[in-house]
Amino acid sequence: MKSSGLMWASVVLACVGSTVACGGSDSDGGPAAGGVAGAGATGGSGATGGGAGAGGSGATGGSAGAAGSGATAGSGGSSGDTTPPSIVSISPSDGDTGVESDANIVIQFSEPMNQAAAQAAYQSTDIPSGSVVFTWNAAGDELTINPNADLTYAEGTDPAQLAANAYTIQLTTTATDLAGNPLAVAKATQFTTLRRITHSAPLIANLTNEVRADGTVGSACGGNCVGDSGTAANAQYKAFISFNVSALAPGIHTLEQATVTFNQSVLGSPYTDLVGTGGGLLMDHVNTAELSLAAFNASALASLGVIATSNAAVSVEVADELEDDYVNRAARGDRSQYRLSFPLASDFDGAQDIVQVTSPKLTVVYLLP
Repeated sequence: MKSSGLMWASVVLACVGSTVACGGSDSDGGPAAGGVAGAGATGGSGATGGGAGAGGSGATGGSAGAAGSGATAGSGGSSGDTTPPSIVSISPSDGDTGVESDANIVIQFSEPMNQAAAQAAYQSTDIPSGSVVFTWNAAGDELTINPNADLTYAEGTDPAQLAANAYTIQLTTTATDLAGNPLAVAKATQFTTLRRITHSAPLIANLTNEVRADGTVGSACGGNCVGDSGTAANAQYKAFISFNVSALAPGIHTLEQATVTFNQSVLGSPYTDLVGTGGGLLMDHVNTAELSLAAFNASALASLGVIATSNAAVSVEVADELEDDYVNRAARGDRSQYRLSFPLASDFDGAQDIVQVTSPKLTVVYLLP
């Protein structure tokens, strides 16, 4: 009996150490043990699960071994963003002319960008990166480049001989999107700014003179006088100044300044005797093809009001009037004309009170593409 018990124990120990299930023996009265379950095979990556272990068969019907569990299927790889970004537009565009001095450069991308990389990719010797401020829109796909100093204009007197200032910028392919894809193609653009032209309009001699209240053109006052006569019953004089503006270039972008200047020579007391409550020397914007009584009496295109209260040199800004003449230059014969008078026609004291207008000039400053 002892030898039988030892044999049963050795059999059990042998089963425990084995990876294969085995049934217990009951020939000598030992309890029937179910077979030990086989271990399931390890699942492959994304492959078929391992097979179940085989159940041991007991002499008296031991329990079947548990099936091994299959491996979990492997997960597939993800598809990343591999599409390179592109530049949709740049403003100013390549080849643009007449760009204003306060313009910003705006670059529109096809998708949100890595902002640091895009800014580092900006290159320009004309507008260096150290002299600009970079800003982005909320979506991250539009970069605005604001120069710290305004762009400059070329300046001169002859549009035909004056080249515009050019600016070039470039964005290299080191610019990347948020996924790290580089810009598909480097992009460069060149544009030019406006030109500032200074022009002195010539006088029209036969339309620059005084007209007396009786229609007489020119008199013994010494030339282009305004005031009243010492003869002819103190008749009133009005002075006309006319300029030829045909040389102003077509396509003016902005009329920055237009200034009429002249000096005065005073005889008598016009600034005392002829101003009344009107304050001083008056200027009207007019247009006339000839000096005559009709021109003397014609309604003004516009009144510039009092331009002088003493015999000092006169400077009057006439940009609005010149712009009106420029727009209507065909109908007005390419002229810009002004009429001078005092508020009172005369003080009827029999003495001459006049201002003689000398060295009249019209200086025009304008911007041209």
